[in-house]
Amino acid sequence: GFGVHGDRGYAWTAFAAGDVAGAPPTGSAFVDAVRELARRAGVDPSPLDVELSEDERREESARRRREDLLSTFHAVSLDALRSVGETAKTYLLGRGFTEEAIEDFGLGFFSTREDMRKRLLARGFEREDLDASGLLSDGRWEGRLVLPYRDDRGRIRTFVARDASGKADPAAKYLFAKTKASGGMADGPSEI
Repeated sequence: GFGVHGDRGYAWTAFAAGDVAGAPPTGSAFVDAVRELARRAGVDPSPLDVELSEDERREESARRRREDLLSTFHAVSLDALRSVGETAKTYLLGRGFTEEAIEDFGLGFFSTREDMRKRLLARGFEREDLDASGLLSDGRWEGRLVLPYRDDRGRIRTFVARDASGKADPAAKYLFAKTKASGGMADGPSEI
């Protein structure tokens, strides 16, 4: 991307797509923007025309399902904070957060494993996807705040659960989801 002095940064792909102030394009619009950037730079864009192998398609499909699940889990945790997370919300307000800051930071709440499972199943995910994700595997997450852990592009890669009761062992104040961007298990953010 590029920056304008005194303003924010802009994505080259958004510029090439004709919407410099908008969000960078995704999907086929992203590929079209990359083609346009290649054309302007005098670079051959024909490698973009290569068809994906069946394995690559499966991997891409699994990656998208995984990103959908993480994004939906975050949305569900936000809803849980609004609907059943009064204790956690009171904790945050007592720590000086405003209602707006809670929303802006994207803080969520992990009610119970069963409640979170029901909320995710209602959004169209299968039990197998939920079990494989590891998001519901740690019972210590119940009653904790949920914070998304994002990569440098802003994509959610895993989550951190923070104790809001003040009763957790100091070593367990923050718990990392045992998830990995590829869908496997990991021990925390150093492995995502």
